Amino acid sequence: MLGTDHAILDRLSRSGFGDYFASISASIDVQYRAGDLSMDAVRSNAPENFEAVEWVCDGFNGYDEECMRQLATYAHNYSVGVIVGGAAAIGVGGEHKLYYQMMAQNDRYRGAAHKPTHGELVATGTLVASKLLGEETGDTSLYEDLREAYGRLGLPTDYTGLSAIGIERDDLVKGLEAITDTDTYLGAHFAHGDYAVLDRMFGE
Repeated sequence: MLGTDHAILDRLSRSGFGDYFASISASIDVQYRAGDLSMDAVRSNAPENFEAVEWVCDGFNGYDEECMRQLATYAHNYSVGVIVGGAAAIGVGGEHKLYYQMMAQNDRYRGAAHKPTHGELVATGTLVASKLLGEETGDTSLYEDLREAYGRLGLPTDYTGLSAIGIERDDLVKGLEAITDTDTYLGAHFAHGDYAVLDRMFGE
């Protein structure tokens, strides 16, 4: 892997982290349905995923061998958890439903060189969910940590970064509109038709 072209390696690794962080958004969905959105409860479903965010904030120094080993360990442990413990129940949530809708709605994503990866798209949904959670509960620590981690990894945190990987604001709005009938935290919020949160976070 380390012999791969740096630009390709960096993007694939960013995508891998983005997909791994998606379990945090899925955990928010679990706790939304359970009626307990406390940070302790959200973290309890995906402790390693939270640890990965912390590692990126504190220990990420680029896409080097240490990073590759960390990412491989996270991915391996998650896969084992799915096989042994049924972790798939919290593996996907509104962020993946958003991904599927955006892929279905945007022909330019399919087969194009300039398109967001799976991990970049679900990472975007995860960041939105964390922002909503912070505004609802008053605990913005998860959003702030994710935003810092995304900045270090090169995942987009504003409209300029989103546009650079092929995601426009209208794409997000249309994708979110399409999941308002789902039993997800993202779907429940955007069922009200208020998309101002996107400007509050990506317009910063």
